[in-house]
Amino acid sequence: MSFDDGNVALLSGSVYFLVHRGVICRQSTYFSNLLSTVRPCSAGDLIDGRPALELEECSEDIALLLRAMYDGISSVLGGEDVFHVGYILLQLAHKYKIKRLQPEALDVLSEAWPSKLSHWDHRMKLVPATHSDDVRNRALPHPTAIINLARLASAPTLLPAAFYDLSRQPPSVSAAGFSDIEAGAFHRLSPADLVSLFQGRESASRFLSTFIVQVLEVRVPGSTCAAPQSCAQVFEHMAQEVVCDVGGVMCDPLRVMARILALPASDGEGPAMLMLCASCAEGLEEDVQGGREMLWDSLPSWFGVEDIMSWGA
Repeated sequence: MSFDDGNVALLSGSVYFLVHRGVICRQSTYFSNLLSTVRPCSAGDLIDGRPALELEECSEDIALLLRAMYDGISSVLGGEDVFHVGYILLQLAHKYKIKRLQPEALDVLSEAWPSKLSHWDHRMKLVPATHSDDVRNRALPHPTAIINLARLASAPTLLPAAFYDLSRQPPSVSAAGFSDIEAGAFHRLSPADLVSLFQGRESASRFLSTFIVQVLEVRVPGSTCAAPQSCAQVFEHMAQEVVCDVGGVMCDPLRVMARILALPASDGEGPAMLMLCASCAEGLEEDVQGGREMLWDSLPSWFGVEDIMSWGA
């Protein structure tokens, strides 16, 4: 994005953008303060006769920022990389003090690291895959990068879901950090955040273990059960299946709990839930949903995130 009538040049590597001083200064206190100190330049300091500001970011990111500043953030959110775009814009909006863009970029990222469980479930249906150690995920930035950016940009609402997202990886992978080859950056949690990650992961794991015992292993058919013996056998089978599921490498209590309602029957013919009487099936579904909501509501405290308004509301 460049304008022939622009009166300032923004230089990024070997690429420059001619922009309007009034437009960028009106939105960015960083550019306003910087350009207010610019003095008349010699011909060697000018680009196309305009005073030049050299920026650190790559030209693709600067072009993205300028489009958002001129045409609004919606103009850059049409592709599959919408969350990467939100990540870049929140970074740059914070650095260059563009107040209008910061909450808009935060809203984009909040769709992937939300405060509501229902939104998290929707996100997981769209992007269920985990993040690779060495290759940028096409759909989402790495949760380590999101945690660090949330700290930098004072965006605590992203933290609980981002911590939980990262906690689904093995501890050794989380501790090692993440190399973003495409962006040429290496992301690693601070020592304090690494402790918070492991403490929260342990709390979620204990919660899941207790939940399995209380909701399945010691569960007995209720007084209104129409087939006590049959339902008791189904509960026993479901408990065994869940324990096997938990034994996997990936720790995702929310997924494990949701899968209870989709476990196959012992004979492999359809879901186990259909083998329960209506009363027992309804009671189990209520307990599973209530347990998942309780876990979600606990994420801020487990991961040591404070001062979050309306979490889980």
